Amino acid sequence: QQRQMCIRDSLSCIIGSAVAGGISMAFKCTLMAPHGGIFVFPVVGHAWMYLVALVIGTVISALLLGILKKKVV
Repeated sequence: QQRQMCIRDSLSCIIGSAVAGGISMAFKCTLMAPHGGIFVFPVVGHAWMYLVALVIGTVISALLLGILKKKVV
């Protein structure tokens, strides 16, 4: 059961991240720093579109987690 939970959580995060990455590529967003979280946001090209992609990917991950989560009785 623990393994199924890990697979479910990982799969949801991977799909949401892939969607966000694909959208940011479609919007031609750029990020010159390879890491840094919110601290590198000032160097993002097309920052608003990057933020839109991030929000859409997050919502997709959350929806998938909600759909795939087992109901507790």
